Amino acid sequence: MWNADRPNDFARFTPVDMPDFLRWWEAQHTEAIALMFAGAYLDGTVGQHMEAIATANAPAWLQTVLRWQLAAQWAYQLGEPLSRQVMRSGIIPVWVPGMPAQLKITPAEIAEIPPQLRQGFVKSVAYGMDWIKNLSNDAREQTRQIIAIHQLKNRNPKDAIALLENVLRRDVIARQLGIAAVDVSDEAIQEWLQLASERVIGAIAQRAGTISITESARAQNEGILDAMELQGKTLCFVMPHRGTCEECQRLLDGRVFKIAVLRSNMFINFGQKKGAWVAAMPQHPRCRHSPMDVPVKFRKAVSTVEIPETGLLLQFYGFPGGQAAMESIGLKQSEPWLTPDGKMEQVATIS
Repeated sequence: MWNADRPNDFARFTPVDMPDFLRWWEAQHTEAIALMFAGAYLDGTVGQHMEAIATANAPAWLQTVLRWQLAAQWAYQLGEPLSRQVMRSGIIPVWVPGMPAQLKITPAEIAEIPPQLRQGFVKSVAYGMDWIKNLSNDAREQTRQIIAIHQLKNRNPKDAIALLENVLRRDVIARQLGIAAVDVSDEAIQEWLQLASERVIGAIAQRAGTISITESARAQNEGILDAMELQGKTLCFVMPHRGTCEECQRLLDGRVFKIAVLRSNMFINFGQKKGAWVAAMPQHPRCRHSPMDVPVKFRKAVSTVEIPETGLLLQFYGFPGGQAAMESIGLKQSEPWLTPDGKMEQVATIS
């Protein structure tokens, strides 16, 4: 049997251990992931004010946000139930006995943080935390069949209903193993059970990693967009990066967007085939794209044109290094793009 005192020892793990494992996993990881999502959102917010911070002109509420991150980390290390408070109340004073005085935050200081940032924080973290519930539900659904199969060891031929269930369960194993149901041996059942258990554990770990990376990126992007709007900006730019995927090249790379459009597209691609996708961030699991200010040399040109919902491609994808930088990561002009002097330059054709 698996034991929570030795959580990394799966040598004797069986399917019936899965409920206990999930309870342990949620308890151990929920707080850490809540802190991760919250920190990512605040990092995105603070990043838009780095110039003010560097020149010691940061507003008081921004200093409160930075202190909140440190206070939240302190609370997490002491085992405080941070996630429930974050999802219920948002950016909150974190009171922990023994906390250094410089980290303590008053309700009045929290109230000075712009309301749109407080609301955006709650929305972002709450959405991200929903994935933890979904992950556990998915894992439980996967294990139902495994647990049912495991019960074959307790089959009772005198019970007609149980016998029928056992026949059906054995048929499931036969399909999984690619053999006839009559050929499913007790040894095959036990071996399959062990492999299935390990497979589910691996799936949980992999999905947890994907969720934490993807939702942290989403939280950070929401923080960036919230901060940009707070500064009165309506447009943003998406810089390409090395290794960008085909869909991100097609929809995001090097384009200027209306912030409102990216917000409305945040979840619109869920359940859609790639051909029907629109620009969104994250565009896919583990997507690394994030919004930023329109490059300085293009700002005047961008202000003179209408920005379509599909975004407006900048010359050489907006790279400061121009054509050489664009080509170094395998990009090329695929549609008309805007030059710094405000002209739309068509795709060159080879005659």
